[in-house]
Amino acid sequence: MTLEQPSASFEEFFNRISTFCETNSVIAKEIFEAKEEFFSMTGKVRDDEVEFNNRMNAFLLWFIFDRKPYESLYSPISKYQIHLEKKGWLQELEVVNNQLIHVHSLFKFLKIKNGNTTIKDLISGVKYTLEDENTLIGMGKDIYFETRLFRFNDKRCFSNYFIQHPPIVNKGIRKQLKPVKQEKKLVKPFLMKLQTFNNKYLKYRSIDIKSIYHFDQSIPEAK
Repeated sequence: MTLEQPSASFEEFFNRISTFCETNSVIAKEIFEAKEEFFSMTGKVRDDEVEFNNRMNAFLLWFIFDRKPYESLYSPISKYQIHLEKKGWLQELEVVNNQLIHVHSLFKFLKIKNGNTTIKDLISGVKYTLEDENTLIGMGKDIYFETRLFRFNDKRCFSNYFIQHPPIVNKGIRKQLKPVKQEKKLVKPFLMKLQTFNNKYLKYRSIDIKSIYHFDQSIPEAK
């Protein structure tokens, strides 16, 4: 892999770091183990399911940025940084460093106007405007969704996955958000929990949704 120019978009960045991970023998083994870990937590997905690519992208970003390494001192993103520094690809290294602090949250779509999309972070309350009029076309304003926001060339952009929750559970989600807003360390476990509920919901539409998005302990949980 040669890098004459730094990544100018999320797609370029994602493709480059994914290729690095998949072609590094040590990290490739970690990916295999991490898949078992991630999908045992959030629910299995088959490669013939509609949500396969979406959930694989969610997995890869979790693996790259969030997973705590067990057998190594370094996370995949740290190994990639070391690799870039050794190669002297300092412009790409700067791009990668800038992505370490990105926004991973639960959002609500507000509007599309003049080629811009505005969304609201339901955890921090911050509104973000992105130069993007296509990604969320057709999404209802009553849908809460998980994704990540990255920044390239001083412009925010969406990542490549969206976990969309049915509006009927919005009230339950809002109630669960209260402690999450007060403790930053609770955000990622909460988002993982919602992913688990969402995967189960997509597979078992005939089951009472309150048993799937299990916020009410008086109702039996769907296993």
